[in-house]
Amino acid sequence: MQCPAAHKTCARSGRGPLPILLSLLLLLSGTVCYANGCPIGDWTYSESSLQKARGRIKSTAHKSVSSRIQCGLAIDEAFDGAAVFPKECSACVREYVGFLLDMTQYERLAAEQTASAKSRSDYYESEIRTRRKLAEFLRALPQEDWTRATWTRNFEGLGDAMERMHDGHDYHVAATLAADRDMSVKTFETWARAIRSCDEWDFVQGQNRDLPALKEALLCVDECKLALTRILDRSRIGAVDGPNIDLALSALLPANEDCPIHPASN
Repeated sequence: MQCPAAHKTCARSGRGPLPILLSLLLLLSGTVCYANGCPIGDWTYSESSLQKARGRIKSTAHKSVSSRIQCGLAIDEAFDGAAVFPKECSACVREYVGFLLDMTQYERLAAEQTASAKSRSDYYESEIRTRRKLAEFLRALPQEDWTRATWTRNFEGLGDAMERMHDGHDYHVAATLAADRDMSVKTFETWARAIRSCDEWDFVQGQNRDLPALKEALLCVDECKLALTRILDRSRIGAVDGPNIDLALSALLPANEDCPIHPASN
């Protein structure tokens, strides 16, 4: 009995992948199929399975970081096809959060190690997808100290990855939609750097602007002024995880004033 073409590696065992009929045939033949070095078809949202998944991507059997990532992605795809996540199982929740955090660490490491610009971009995009998935998962959980703290740290990592991808607009949108979450000073600083470049939203354009140029760029363009208003309002009325937010923002953004460019008089 052979594995499906999509799964290149087979071994002798007593487990097999989905669908059920194919799984039964493989079981009878003693064949188990692997996707990217990971057994497929046997992952469930149980504490033991989640612990096994984390161990699988950390295994010394992997010869590269990219192998760990592909293994993790294959496992997570299998998780997505499993039953509804048992959120009443606190140990399962922590293990799955840990699994996704493990993935972000490997995706970041791979991006930093590769010499290929295309691969670097792909790894950062993969990290961004994983961090978005983790953020959504955490938002749906009952809010406890550890879930709030994990969400905050994950959002910091999301901002860092998006800044490396020069994706300022998407980060601005994500930060705007996170009005009900605890946001750290680091997050506000990343958000401010995105807004400084709002004519291009690339995190780059605003790096070397002095205050007069920044005022003209942010206060005289409707989209930019609205973005400035949102971050300043959010810093005043929302939850901030850390002190001195006003000081941090005043070093990066102008006050929300009128446009300094006055129309010429007749």
